[in-house]
Amino acid sequence: MDGDDDDEEDSDAMVYDLVITLEHMNDAKDPGVLHRDYIDWLCDNPGQQKHDTYYVQTVLHRLISDGTLRGFKQIHLISDGGPKHFKNKFAMRMASEFGVAWRKQYPDVAMPELQWHFYAAYHGHSLCDSHAGRAKTAVRSAQRNAQHDAGGALAIGKVPRSAEDVGHAIVDRCKSTTVQTLPAINRPDERSELRHLKAGGKGIKSYYSFRFPGEPGEVECRALSGVGEWIATTVEEKAPAAAAAAAAAPDEPRKKSTRKRMQSGRASIDDDDDYDPDIDE
Repeated sequence: MDGDDDDEEDSDAMVYDLVITLEHMNDAKDPGVLHRDYIDWLCDNPGQQKHDTYYVQTVLHRLISDGTLRGFKQIHLISDGGPKHFKNKFAMRMASEFGVAWRKQYPDVAMPELQWHFYAAYHGHSLCDSHAGRAKTAVRSAQRNAQHDAGGALAIGKVPRSAEDVGHAIVDRCKSTTVQTLPAINRPDERSELRHLKAGGKGIKSYYSFRFPGEPGEVECRALSGVGEWIATTVEEKAPAAAAAAAAAPDEPRKKSTRKRMQSGRASIDDDDDYDPDIDE
């Protein structure tokens, strides 16, 4: 369920999940064999913003530092266009800084090429969706088992309420799955003001495939994955005067966004699958 829709009294009982489905042929023991692994990145203390670009950034940096992405020549992220955390200028800027994080961790290892591809709105479901469904079923099953004749002799175990408890329930019932628990999501006190991503006179919504050469702010885009030439552009920070003017301008009403979900091709990610420990109580 979507934690963004819960009120503040229930928000501290939510566990948020960014699901990675990693498809690769990078196993030295089975060269040329396609492997599929699931990684659930759970956090029950994400902060007021809950799912946002910083959640995605935290997980991406952990995938670099823990060695998951080492050994790849290309990394294709595939996701829907959730505007809060995926398809926006902040996410593009974050992805453009992938090279900085990589070189900091592996100064002597060549950085893999990073591309990010988006589904068209309302077009199909991903491997992350199916895994998220199984994970939710696993958590609800653990909740029902723990609550069976609660307080009596037939009670089987405690209701999963924390990210750690939810992780145990998922791993126990989902094959090829590991769980990583994030104690918190790191967010700066102030977010840099960025210019909107524009390429060929069009905005970010006109493009569905992006590539990141390796320097902060550098982005290349094209309308469709695998089709056409790459168009170079940048996501730059606004000048202080421009940022101050933008901050002083009245806020425009925002449209409600649809559900958001992410996958990373050969590494797929889904971050809108939240578990409410009080369900079924």
